[in-house]
Amino acid sequence: MKCQPYRQSILEQFKLDLSIVRSKGSYHYDNEGRKILDGVSQYGALPLGHNSSELTQIVTEYLATEQPNFIQPFLPKSTQELAARLVALAGDKYEYVTFSNSGTETVEAAFKLARLKTQRSHILSVNNSFHGKTFAALSATGSDRHSDPVIVDKNQYDRVELNDLFELEQALKTRKYAAFIIEPVQGEGGMLPADREYLLHAAKLCKTYGTLFILDEIQTGMGRSGEILAAHRYKIEPDLLLLSKALGGGLIPIGAMIMKRGTYEQEFDSKHSSTFANGGLACAVGLGVLDALEAQDRLVLNNVKELEQVIVERLTRLQERYPQHFSFNGLGLMYALNFKDLETKGNYIVSYAHRSDLLPLLICGYLVHVKGIFCMPMLNRTELGGAIRFQPALNVSRSEVSRFLGAFEEVCELLSEKRYDQLMGFLVGYKPVVEIEKTKKQQKKKPKPIQLLPAPTEGKEYRLAFLFHSTSAEDIRRGLPQKVKENFSEQQQMELSQWLFALGDIENEPQAVFEFSMTGGQGDVVNAAMIYSPISPTGMLKLSRANKAKLMKKYLQKASHFDANLIGLGAYTSVITRGGLDIASDDFHLTTGNCWTAISTCNAIREMFADDIEHRHLMVIGARGSVGRIALMDLSHRFGVVDVVGSQHTPLDEQYVNLRNALVEVLNEIPEISPGSAAGKFWRYAEALNVKEQLIQSESPEVPDMMRKVIEHGHAQGESTFNLFVGLDTENVSENLDCVLSATSEGKAFISAEIFPKNCKIFDVARPFDVLDEHKDREVHEGGLVYLPDRRAMLSDCNIIGCRPGVNLACLSETILLGMDGVEQNYSLGKEISYKQAIDVSKIAEKHGFRHFINRDKSITNV
Repeated sequence: MKCQPYRQSILEQFKLDLSIVRSKGSYHYDNEGRKILDGVSQYGALPLGHNSSELTQIVTEYLATEQPNFIQPFLPKSTQELAARLVALAGDKYEYVTFSNSGTETVEAAFKLARLKTQRSHILSVNNSFHGKTFAALSATGSDRHSDPVIVDKNQYDRVELNDLFELEQALKTRKYAAFIIEPVQGEGGMLPADREYLLHAAKLCKTYGTLFILDEIQTGMGRSGEILAAHRYKIEPDLLLLSKALGGGLIPIGAMIMKRGTYEQEFDSKHSSTFANGGLACAVGLGVLDALEAQDRLVLNNVKELEQVIVERLTRLQERYPQHFSFNGLGLMYALNFKDLETKGNYIVSYAHRSDLLPLLICGYLVHVKGIFCMPMLNRTELGGAIRFQPALNVSRSEVSRFLGAFEEVCELLSEKRYDQLMGFLVGYKPVVEIEKTKKQQKKKPKPIQLLPAPTEGKEYRLAFLFHSTSAEDIRRGLPQKVKENFSEQQQMELSQWLFALGDIENEPQAVFEFSMTGGQGDVVNAAMIYSPISPTGMLKLSRANKAKLMKKYLQKASHFDANLIGLGAYTSVITRGGLDIASDDFHLTTGNCWTAISTCNAIREMFADDIEHRHLMVIGARGSVGRIALMDLSHRFGVVDVVGSQHTPLDEQYVNLRNALVEVLNEIPEISPGSAAGKFWRYAEALNVKEQLIQSESPEVPDMMRKVIEHGHAQGESTFNLFVGLDTENVSENLDCVLSATSEGKAFISAEIFPKNCKIFDVARPFDVLDEHKDREVHEGGLVYLPDRRAMLSDCNIIGCRPGVNLACLSETILLGMDGVEQNYSLGKEISYKQAIDVSKIAEKHGFRHFINRDKSITNV
C-alpha cells in the first residue's frame, strides 16, 4: 500500500479496509457483494448521499456543453451565481464571497483576511475544536492529538473553554486577537453544540474588542443542523461564515468564505488567490446542492428535523438504560456516540482499548462485519474511550435510521454483558453459537468478583508509575476479557493475542491501564499507575533509535500526568534505554527492578538447595546482563562450581573481565566468603598464585590470562571453580549440573530444557522465557516472582501476567517497595549494578514485607 500506510494499516488491522466497488445513496457495495449502510457520509460531505442523481446530472450536462471551468482571471457564470446565492442565503448584512478548494483552505483564507483587516496576528479558538490540518488551521485546532510543536504555531494561537464567557472576555480584552473562530457544533471534538447565548455574547464581545467573529460551518453548513446554515438555527450573524464539505455535494471539493458588509479588505483581495478556486463546475454543483435543499418546500431539511426528534428520543432512552455504557452529543444529523465500559476497570486490555480510542475502532469493525452498517470513530479524543460518529446523508430514511439505532442498542447490550467475545469475534472468525438472550437464560452462577486493589488515595502519598508491555502472546492470552477466555478456542485466543501484538507494531502509544493504592508491612502507602503498550519485545527492539526515544517519551509523559515520583521500567523498556541510563533525569527517580529480580530469584534458589548448596553445580546464562551479573555475584559465593555462559557476540576475554569485576565486588561486600564456594576457592587459588592483588587492582590486558591461570590451577588441584563458555550447546552441560539460572534478553525461547539433566532445577528469569520445556519433564521455575505484602493483591483481573493473588513480578515489586521507602535516588540502572545496591534493595524489600516466591507447580506457564 503506497497511499497513507499508517491509516491503511490501522484499517486493515480492524478489518475496516473495505474494498468498495460501488456507492449509491446511503449504501456502499463491496467486492464481496455486501450491501453496507453508510453512517459516515464522508464526514458530512454527502448531503444527498453517494452519487446523487440530480448532482451527477449537473456534472454530466456541464461537461457535455463545454461550459468554462478554470478561466481565471475571468469568472464562470455559475461562480457568479453561487456567490450571489450564498450572500443572499447568509442574510442582508452579507456582501462578498471568496471561494476555495477545501475546508482547511477556507480557514486559512479567513485568518489572512482577519489579520490584514485588524493588523493583529494572534488567533483565538476553542478547546476541543477542529479547523483543518494545514499549518494555520491546525495551529488553531484545539486538540493536541493532531498537533506537535514542530508542525503548529504555539505562539500566536490561544484557546479558551467552550461556553465560558468570562474566559473569552478576559482573552479578548487584551485586544491582540485578529479573530475568534468557533464551530457552532464541535464536529470532530464530539458533536458538542455551543450554547446559543454564548455565541450571541461572543459576537458582541468580538465587536467590542475589535476582533473578527468567524463561524466555522464547514461541517454544520448545508443542512446538517436542520437549517441550511447553523447560523440561522442559532440566529447569529458572524463576521465571516465558512463553508465547505457538503457544498460540493460529495462530488467535487469546494469551500466558501462569506463576508459580512464592512469586513472585506482590498489588500486581502490583492494577496489571495487560488488556481483551482472559482471553478465553474464546482460552483455549478454547489448551486445544485442549494436547489436540492430548498426544493419541495425544503423537504430534505424537514427530514433532518423529523429524524432529529426520533434519534434524540431513542438515544436518550439508550443513555438512561445504559448509563455506564453509553452517552451521546449532537443535533440534526450529526452525533457522537460514546460507548464505554467503566465497570471493567480491572482488565488491562479493555482499559487500553478505552484509553487509546481503539474501542470505537473495534465497535466499528463489529458493526460493519456483523450488522452491515458503516461508522467511523471521531478524529479528536472526546472522553475516555473516544466516540463513534453517526452522520448519515440528509435524505436517509426513517427505516434506515432505525436500523442504525437498533445496532447501537445491541452494542450497549454487549458491553453491559461483557460480551467481548462477540465484539472481538470478527477479528478471528469466531461466531457465537447462541444469541445473547439465550446465553443469559443458560448462564451459570456468576463467578465471585475479583478483589482488586483500591484506587489511589486522595492524600500526598508517594506516587509511582510502572512502564510495561506484554512480553509474549501467552501473557496477552491470560489477560483477555473473561468471555473471550470462556468462549474462544485456545487457538482463537492465541490468534487474538497475536492480533494485539500486530496492532502494537502499528499503534503503540502507552496508556495508564490500572491505578491502585498499596500498603506495605510497616503501614507505608503508595499510589501507583500501570502504564501499558501492546508493542511486542521484537517490535520494540526493531524500532529505530529515534522511535525508541519517542516511545519512551510517551511513556514518561503518561507517568508525568500521574505526578509519579518514581518510575519503574518493566520488560524491554529497560533494554531499549540501556538500563534506564538514556532517560535518567532530575525530574523523577528511576528503577529497572533488576536488583530485586535477581536477588529474589537467588533467594528462591538458596531456599531450594538450603545447606547443601556449597556442594552443588550452578550454570548462569546471560551473566553479562544486569540481572545475570547480580545473580552471578550473589550465587558465586554460595555454589561450589559455577558455569558462566555468555553470548556468542561477547568475546571470551570480555567474559573473564566481567567475572573478575563481579568477584571483586563480592570480595568487597562479603566479609567472610564461604571457603568451599566457587568465589572462596577462586580467591584462595589467586592468593596461592600471588595474583590476588593484581586481579583486584589491575586494568591491564593481562587480566583474562590471570583469570585463566587461577581457574586452571583449581582444576589441577581437582577442584573446579568457574567454567566460562561462549554460547550454549550440549557439550557445555555437565551431567552433574544441579541448577540453571537463565537471564538473557533474547526475546524468545532458544534453550531446550532437554539438554539439562533430569534432576536439574531450572530458573528462567527472562521474559519472554529463554527455556522451552516442550515435554514438561524438567523442573522449570519462573524466576523473578515475589510475594507482595498484601497476599490478596490483584493488579488487574489477571494480575498482569496470570499470577495467583499476592504474587507478582519482582521488577514491578521493586518499584513499589522503593516507593514505600520514599527513595530519593535512582536504583538498578545500567548493566553493571553494584552488588551493594542489590543487597540494599533486598533489605528494603524485607523491611516492607516482600519476599521471594517459588512456583511449586514447577511450570513457567502455570503460575
